[in-house]
Amino acid sequence: MTIALREAPSGGTTLTLVRERLDVLAAALPHVAAKVESGWADAVTKLAGILAGDAP
Repeated sequence: MTIALREAPSGGTTLTLVRERLDVLAAALPHVAAKVESGWADAVTKLAGILAGDAP
């Protein structure tokens, strides 16, 4: 997995997350691979909330 943070034109930050070799995970553990996208979406949403000051 590669995660890159770059300054956005608006002055914010752009996060780019690239999952590599997900096909290998899917072949070995399909039930786990099926949850990867939603898991990362939840994590990024929580991170955005923390950075925005919305999280406790």
